[in-house]
Amino acid sequence: MHEAAIIEDLIRQVLQEAEKNRLQKISIIYLTVGRLHHLVPQTMGELFDLMKSEFPIMAGAILQTEIRPVRFVCRSCGSETTAAASSFSCPDCRSTDIRIVSGYELILASIEGEQNE
Repeated sequence: MHEAAIIEDLIRQVLQEAEKNRLQKISIIYLTVGRLHHLVPQTMGELFDLMKSEFPIMAGAILQTEIRPVRFVCRSCGSETTAAASSFSCPDCRSTDIRIVSGYELILASIEGEQNE
């Protein structure tokens, strides 16, 4: 379950950003994840809820996860497309000579919270 390590790192990063931006309370964390990470949003949310309990600044915080699709460019014809669930071949020319351009993301997109007065 690599979700646990990712959530642990996420919490560490969020706490650093909260300190840097003088946040006293964190309400929402937006995470962008590429489909190639094979992460399960429900599992990530449950782990986040368990792990955040150690940090009062995160009481009530929620994790919003956006899953980005896999996109690739065909090296044969130049077509760019979103990959079908199990196919990594170009829908235009059927080539499998592709370059993946999206789907590996793991980004802390933003944090919403309240600043110290």
